Amino acid sequence: MYVSGTDFFHSTQSSQPGRASEATGKPSPENVDHSLRTRGASDRSASGCAHGFAGTTSTIDDTATGSARDTHRALSGPLLAQVLTASTYSGQIAEAATWADQHSYLKGDALVHAIQDDHLPWDASVLALLPFPSVLDMMARDLAWTKQLGNAVLTQHPEVMDAVQRMRRKARDYGYLTPNGYVNVLTDGGYIQILPVNPGVIYVPYYDPYVVFAPPRPGFVVTAIHFGPAVTIGAAFGTWGWWFGSGFLWPSHAILIDHRPWERVWVGRGAYVHPYAHPWVHPVGPRVEVHHRRR
Repeated sequence: MYVSGTDFFHSTQSSQPGRASEATGKPSPENVDHSLRTRGASDRSASGCAHGFAGTTSTIDDTATGSARDTHRALSGPLLAQVLTASTYSGQIAEAATWADQHSYLKGDALVHAIQDDHLPWDASVLALLPFPSVLDMMARDLAWTKQLGNAVLTQHPEVMDAVQRMRRKARDYGYLTPNGYVNVLTDGGYIQILPVNPGVIYVPYYDPYVVFAPPRPGFVVTAIHFGPAVTIGAAFGTWGWWFGSGFLWPSHAILIDHRPWERVWVGRGAYVHPYAHPWVHPVGPRVEVHHRRR
Protein backbone atom coordinates (compact mmCIF):
# COMPACT_ATOMS: atom_id res chain seq x y z
CA MET A 1 0.00 0.00 0.00
CA TYR A 2 1.02 3.59 0.13
CA VAL A 3 2.96 3.60 3.39
CA SER A 4 6.44 3.72 4.97
CA GLY A 5 8.54 5.71 7.46
CA THR A 6 11.31 6.24 10.02
CA ASP A 7 10.36 8.38 12.98
CA PHE A 8 6.63 8.61 13.36
CA PHE A 9 6.24 10.22 16.73
CA HIS A 10 8.67 12.01 18.98
CA SER A 11 11.81 10.22 20.16
CA THR A 12 11.66 8.74 23.63
CA GLN A 13 13.88 6.82 25.96
CA SER A 14 11.20 4.38 27.09
CA SER A 15 12.63 1.10 28.33
CA GLN A 16 9.31 -0.71 27.90
CA PRO A 17 8.17 -0.15 24.30
CA GLY A 18 4.53 -0.79 23.56
CA ARG A 19 3.53 -1.36 27.18
CA ALA A 20 -0.06 -0.31 27.83
CA SER A 21 -1.08 1.93 30.65
CA GLU A 22 -2.03 -0.36 33.53
CA ALA A 23 -4.86 1.97 34.47
CA THR A 24 -6.55 2.28 31.08
CA GLY A 25 -5.13 -0.42 28.81
CA LYS A 26 -4.28 2.35 26.34
CA PRO A 27 -0.74 2.78 25.02
CA SER A 28 1.03 5.72 26.59
CA PRO A 29 2.20 8.30 24.02
CA GLU A 30 5.87 7.68 24.73
CA ASN A 31 5.58 3.91 24.39
CA VAL A 32 3.56 4.09 21.19
CA ASP A 33 6.13 6.48 19.74
CA HIS A 34 8.97 4.15 20.66
CA SER A 35 7.21 1.12 19.24
CA LEU A 36 6.34 2.77 15.95
CA ARG A 37 9.85 4.07 15.57
CA THR A 38 11.54 0.76 16.25
CA ARG A 39 9.01 -1.09 14.06
CA GLY A 40 9.94 1.11 11.14
CA ALA A 41 13.63 0.65 11.72
CA SER A 42 13.34 -3.13 11.43
CA ASP A 43 10.94 -3.39 8.47
CA ARG A 44 12.28 -2.74 4.99
CA SER A 45 9.64 -4.70 3.05
CA ALA A 46 8.33 -3.67 -0.36
CA SER A 47 5.13 -2.51 1.24
CA GLY A 48 7.09 0.36 2.68
CA CYS A 49 4.13 0.80 4.94
CA ALA A 50 5.77 2.36 7.88
CA HIS A 51 9.40 2.96 8.58
CA GLY A 52 7.66 3.79 11.67
CA PHE A 53 4.04 4.60 11.24
CA ALA A 54 4.41 8.09 9.93
CA GLY A 55 6.92 7.32 7.26
CA THR A 56 4.75 4.77 5.66
CA THR A 57 1.57 6.71 5.62
CA SER A 58 3.15 9.97 4.72
CA THR A 59 3.45 9.05 1.09
CA ILE A 60 -0.08 7.82 0.71
CA ASP A 61 -2.24 10.16 -1.36
CA ASP A 62 -4.47 12.46 0.64
CA THR A 63 -7.60 10.78 -0.57
CA ALA A 64 -6.65 7.45 0.93
CA THR A 65 -4.49 6.67 3.94
CA GLY A 66 -1.14 5.47 5.06
CA SER A 67 1.07 4.83 8.06
CA ALA A 68 4.62 5.39 8.96
CA ARG A 69 6.49 2.21 8.72
CA ASP A 70 6.08 0.84 5.21
CA THR A 71 2.70 2.50 5.26
CA HIS A 72 4.47 5.80 5.08
CA ARG A 73 5.52 4.93 1.56
CA ALA A 74 3.89 7.75 -0.32
CA LEU A 75 0.34 6.61 0.18
CA SER A 76 -2.14 9.00 -1.33
CA GLY A 77 -4.49 10.78 1.02
CA PRO A 78 -7.59 8.72 0.34
CA LEU A 79 -5.90 5.38 0.87
CA LEU A 80 -4.02 6.58 3.91
CA ALA A 81 -7.25 7.71 5.53
CA GLN A 82 -8.75 4.26 5.01
CA VAL A 83 -5.63 2.56 6.37
CA LEU A 84 -5.64 4.66 9.52
CA THR A 85 -9.28 4.02 10.30
CA ALA A 86 -9.06 0.30 9.46
CA SER A 87 -6.12 -0.08 11.83
CA THR A 88 -8.47 0.66 14.72
CA TYR A 89 -10.17 -2.66 13.90
CA SER A 90 -6.93 -4.63 14.07
CA GLY A 91 -8.73 -7.79 15.20
CA GLN A 92 -10.36 -8.03 11.76
CA ILE A 93 -7.24 -7.44 9.66
CA ALA A 94 -5.81 -10.99 9.53
CA GLU A 95 -8.99 -12.58 8.19
CA ALA A 96 -9.53 -9.72 5.77
CA ALA A 97 -5.97 -10.04 4.45
CA THR A 98 -6.45 -13.77 3.87
CA TRP A 99 -9.74 -13.19 2.05
CA ALA A 100 -8.22 -10.42 -0.10
CA ASP A 101 -5.29 -12.65 -1.06
CA GLN A 102 -7.59 -15.54 -1.98
CA HIS A 103 -9.71 -13.23 -4.13
CA SER A 104 -6.97 -11.02 -5.56
CA TYR A 105 -7.93 -12.08 -9.09
CA LEU A 106 -11.26 -10.27 -8.73
CA LYS A 107 -11.53 -6.61 -9.72
CA GLY A 108 -14.21 -3.96 -9.93
CA ASP A 109 -17.83 -5.07 -9.81
CA ALA A 110 -16.82 -8.76 -9.56
CA LEU A 111 -14.97 -8.00 -6.31
CA VAL A 112 -17.91 -6.02 -4.96
CA HIS A 113 -20.29 -8.93 -5.68
CA ALA A 114 -17.91 -11.35 -3.95
CA ILE A 115 -17.80 -9.14 -0.85
CA GLN A 116 -21.59 -9.09 -0.76
CA ASP A 117 -22.06 -12.78 -1.59
CA ASP A 118 -19.71 -13.92 1.16
CA HIS A 119 -21.56 -11.97 3.89
CA LEU A 120 -18.28 -10.52 5.16
CA PRO A 121 -18.81 -9.27 8.72
CA TRP A 122 -16.02 -6.70 9.01
CA ASP A 123 -16.24 -2.98 9.52
CA ALA A 124 -16.67 -0.85 6.40
CA SER A 125 -13.19 0.66 6.88
CA VAL A 126 -11.69 -2.83 6.60
CA LEU A 127 -13.86 -3.78 3.62
CA ALA A 128 -12.64 -0.60 1.91
CA LEU A 129 -9.14 -2.09 1.79
CA LEU A 130 -10.09 -5.39 0.12
CA PRO A 131 -9.13 -4.03 -3.34
CA PHE A 132 -5.61 -3.60 -1.91
CA PRO A 133 -4.33 -7.05 -0.89
CA SER A 134 -0.75 -5.81 -0.52
CA VAL A 135 -1.80 -3.19 2.01
CA LEU A 136 -3.79 -5.64 4.09
CA ASP A 137 -0.91 -8.11 3.89
CA MET A 138 1.46 -5.46 5.24
CA MET A 139 -0.89 -4.78 8.14
CA ALA A 140 -1.49 -8.48 8.85
CA ARG A 141 2.20 -9.41 8.85
CA ASP A 142 2.70 -7.42 12.03
CA LEU A 143 -0.57 -7.30 13.91
CA ALA A 144 1.08 -5.97 17.04
CA TRP A 145 2.25 -2.95 15.07
CA THR A 146 -1.16 -2.54 13.42
CA LYS A 147 -2.87 -2.66 16.80
CA GLN A 148 -0.52 -0.02 18.17
CA LEU A 149 -1.16 2.13 15.13
CA GLY A 150 -4.89 1.78 15.65
CA ASN A 151 -4.57 2.66 19.32
CA ALA A 152 -2.52 5.71 18.38
CA VAL A 153 -5.22 6.80 15.93
CA LEU A 154 -7.87 6.38 18.64
CA THR A 155 -5.94 8.24 21.32
CA GLN A 156 -3.47 10.52 19.52
CA HIS A 157 -4.64 11.02 15.99
CA PRO A 158 -3.53 14.70 15.79
CA GLU A 159 -0.02 13.54 16.67
CA VAL A 160 -0.25 10.80 14.05
CA MET A 161 -1.20 13.33 11.39
CA ASP A 162 1.59 15.69 12.47
CA ALA A 163 4.04 12.80 12.16
CA VAL A 164 2.83 12.08 8.63
CA GLN A 165 3.51 15.67 7.67
CA ARG A 166 7.00 15.57 9.18
CA MET A 167 7.90 12.51 7.16
CA ARG A 168 6.43 13.93 3.97
CA ARG A 169 8.50 17.08 4.39
CA LYS A 170 11.63 14.96 4.76
CA ALA A 171 10.90 12.97 1.60
CA ARG A 172 10.07 16.16 -0.32
CA ASP A 173 13.07 18.13 0.93
CA TYR A 174 15.39 15.27 -0.05
CA GLY A 175 13.91 15.33 -3.56
CA TYR A 176 12.17 11.96 -3.48
CA LEU A 177 8.54 13.02 -3.06
CA THR A 178 7.63 14.80 -6.28
CA PRO A 179 4.65 14.92 -8.67
CA ASN A 180 4.59 12.15 -11.27
CA GLY A 181 2.20 10.21 -13.47
CA TYR A 182 0.65 8.52 -10.45
CA VAL A 183 0.20 11.24 -7.83
CA ASN A 184 0.15 15.01 -7.51
CA VAL A 185 2.16 16.43 -4.62
CA LEU A 186 0.74 19.76 -3.50
CA THR A 187 1.46 22.21 -0.70
CA ASP A 188 -1.54 24.00 0.75
CA GLY A 189 -1.22 26.21 3.80
CA GLY A 190 2.06 24.58 4.69
CA TYR A 191 0.61 21.04 4.53
CA ILE A 192 1.79 18.52 1.94
CA GLN A 193 -0.99 16.67 0.19
CA ILE A 194 -0.58 13.59 -2.01
CA LEU A 195 -3.50 13.13 -4.36
CA PRO A 196 -4.03 10.57 -7.12
CA VAL A 197 -3.77 12.05 -10.60
CA ASN A 198 -7.01 10.26 -11.43
CA PRO A 199 -9.28 10.23 -8.34
CA GLY A 200 -10.74 6.88 -9.37
CA VAL A 201 -7.38 5.13 -9.86
CA ILE A 202 -5.05 4.50 -6.94
CA TYR A 203 -1.52 3.14 -7.00
CA VAL A 204 0.13 1.64 -3.94
CA PRO A 205 3.65 3.04 -3.56
CA TYR A 206 6.61 1.14 -2.25
CA TYR A 207 10.13 2.20 -1.30
CA ASP A 208 13.00 1.75 1.09
CA PRO A 209 12.49 4.18 4.00
CA TYR A 210 16.23 4.11 4.68
CA VAL A 211 16.62 5.83 1.31
CA VAL A 212 13.55 8.07 1.14
CA PHE A 213 14.03 9.60 4.58
CA ALA A 214 17.77 10.15 4.40
CA PRO A 215 19.78 12.77 2.50
CA PRO A 216 20.80 11.63 -1.00
CA ARG A 217 24.46 11.14 -1.77
CA PRO A 218 25.98 14.15 -3.56
CA GLY A 219 25.89 13.76 -7.32
CA PHE A 220 23.41 10.85 -7.29
CA VAL A 221 19.91 11.05 -8.72
CA VAL A 222 17.68 8.26 -7.43
CA THR A 223 14.08 7.37 -8.23
CA ALA A 224 13.29 5.99 -4.81
CA ILE A 225 9.51 5.72 -4.81
CA HIS A 226 7.91 3.18 -7.13
CA PHE A 227 4.29 2.24 -7.69
CA GLY A 228 2.38 -1.00 -8.09
CA PRO A 229 -0.42 -1.76 -10.57
CA ALA A 230 -3.41 0.56 -10.88
CA VAL A 231 -6.41 -0.17 -8.66
CA THR A 232 -9.63 1.25 -10.05
CA ILE A 233 -12.17 2.31 -7.43
CA GLY A 234 -15.57 2.69 -9.10
CA ALA A 235 -18.94 3.80 -7.79
CA ALA A 236 -19.72 0.26 -6.61
CA PHE A 237 -17.17 0.74 -3.80
CA GLY A 238 -18.93 3.86 -2.54
CA THR A 239 -20.67 1.97 0.25
CA TRP A 240 -17.34 1.51 2.02
CA GLY A 241 -16.35 5.16 2.16
CA TRP A 242 -15.20 5.75 -1.41
CA TRP A 243 -18.47 7.39 -2.53
CA PHE A 244 -17.49 11.02 -1.92
CA GLY A 245 -13.86 10.34 -1.27
CA SER A 246 -11.71 10.13 1.83
CA GLY A 247 -8.81 12.22 2.99
CA PHE A 248 -7.85 14.85 5.54
CA LEU A 249 -8.55 18.36 6.76
CA TRP A 250 -4.99 18.96 7.85
CA PRO A 251 -5.35 22.25 9.80
CA SER A 252 -8.02 20.73 12.07
CA HIS A 253 -6.42 17.25 12.16
CA ALA A 254 -9.64 15.69 10.84
CA ILE A 255 -9.74 12.36 9.04
CA LEU A 256 -12.49 12.35 6.42
CA ILE A 257 -14.27 9.21 5.30
CA ASP A 258 -16.99 9.85 2.72
CA HIS A 259 -16.22 13.54 3.31
CA ARG A 260 -17.45 13.26 6.87
CA PRO A 261 -15.18 13.62 9.92
CA TRP A 262 -14.28 10.22 11.36
CA GLU A 263 -14.71 10.67 15.10
CA ARG A 264 -14.11 7.24 16.60
CA VAL A 265 -11.97 7.59 19.73
CA TRP A 266 -10.91 5.28 22.54
CA VAL A 267 -13.88 6.05 24.78
CA GLY A 268 -17.04 4.70 23.15
CA ARG A 269 -15.09 3.03 20.33
CA GLY A 270 -17.33 -0.03 20.44
CA ALA A 271 -20.49 1.98 19.87
CA TYR A 272 -19.25 4.38 17.20
CA VAL A 273 -21.06 4.25 13.85
CA HIS A 274 -19.61 6.40 11.09
CA PRO A 275 -22.21 8.43 9.12
CA TYR A 276 -21.52 7.02 5.67
CA ALA A 277 -23.47 8.58 2.82
CA HIS A 278 -24.70 5.13 1.79
CA PRO A 279 -24.16 2.93 4.86
CA TRP A 280 -23.09 -0.67 4.37
CA VAL A 281 -25.81 -2.98 5.62
CA HIS A 282 -24.27 -6.25 6.74
CA PRO A 283 -26.08 -9.23 5.24
CA VAL A 284 -28.27 -11.26 7.55
CA GLY A 285 -26.87 -14.64 8.44
CA PRO A 286 -23.40 -16.10 8.99
CA ARG A 287 -20.41 -15.54 6.79
CA VAL A 288 -20.28 -17.90 3.81
CA GLU A 289 -17.66 -18.73 1.21
CA VAL A 290 -18.86 -18.65 -2.38
CA HIS A 291 -16.41 -20.12 -4.87
CA HIS A 292 -16.08 -17.29 -7.35
CA ARG A 293 -15.00 -18.34 -10.78
CA ARG A 294 -11.62 -17.17 -12.03
CA ARG A 295 -11.72 -15.40 -15.35
